[in-house]
Amino acid sequence: MSRLVPARPGRRPALVGEIAVVVVLASVYDRIRDIAATRADLAFADAGRLLRIESWAHVDVEHRLNGWLARHWHVEWLASVYYQLMHLSVTLGVLLWLYVARPGRYRSARTALVYISGLGLVVFWLMPVAPPRLLAGFVDSGAVTGIAQHTAHVSPDIYAAMPSLHVAWAAWVLLQVWPATGNRLLRGLAAWHGALTVLVVVATANHFLLDVVAGAATAVLATRLARAALVESPGGRAVRHVVGTAQAGRTGRRWPVRLPARAAMPSPASSPPPMPATPHVGSPPGSSAGRPAPVARAAFARGAGGDAAASASDLASEAAR
Repeated sequence: MSRLVPARPGRRPALVGEIAVVVVLASVYDRIRDIAATRADLAFADAGRLLRIESWAHVDVEHRLNGWLARHWHVEWLASVYYQLMHLSVTLGVLLWLYVARPGRYRSARTALVYISGLGLVVFWLMPVAPPRLLAGFVDSGAVTGIAQHTAHVSPDIYAAMPSLHVAWAAWVLLQVWPATGNRLLRGLAAWHGALTVLVVVATANHFLLDVVAGAATAVLATRLARAALVESPGGRAVRHVVGTAQAGRTGRRWPVRLPARAAMPSPASSPPPMPATPHVGSPPGSSAGRPAPVARAAFARGAGGDAAASASDLASEAAR
């Protein structure tokens, strides 16, 4: 079947260039955050519309989850720590792992992460949404536990709830780890990280359920765009070709391999011509006339794969006649 097969690992991208990408994204985000105060009215109006849509669809679970978490302080503290620390540390950890251990997949993963941030910034600008914790009836878990004051070194855009970048990055982790390794533990950790992130961002009143859906969709779209861009680029490090599957020893691991071209079967027209008969002038009927000469017949036997014994037998029989 046809599928995307990564090329052999080559040189890793220059680390200076990778850091420059992060700096540019941070600068753009800072600019959008600086003008957040001018969009407060629009952000609260959009948040109210999201709540009404969820209520109409009967998926407004934010109040129930947030209320339950507020009654369990220790769980609320752990959820607040997870929200503040794990999204960035896990994402950077996976990106570093790909850079070191899976360089063939790193470029696509990094590009997908850039696309996620870029798409998020566009939505932040076009549709600012206030998080539930700023609305009446919700408990701000980060403020109640004090975790937000101790861990937030850079103030985020408080009106950037849509889409949830926490969920988008967690989905990106799953989309990168799952195809990059067959280790069940790593795959399980990536899946649990995604599930916990969804519960945490909603229960701590930092995101609506629709923010979660938008975040996951952003990650899937960005990943597909990154892989498509890598294949289509002239210097891409992946190619599409027809591949087979080969077993590597007793390990049972399956690796993509190129299918060799099928050898053409020889046609009847390409078969060697029959050996010419040696004429015997004046030979009576029933004699050896028309039979291959002994030397030619022996040569034919050797050329057809016969051994020395067969050739000697043929010579002896001809001499007896």
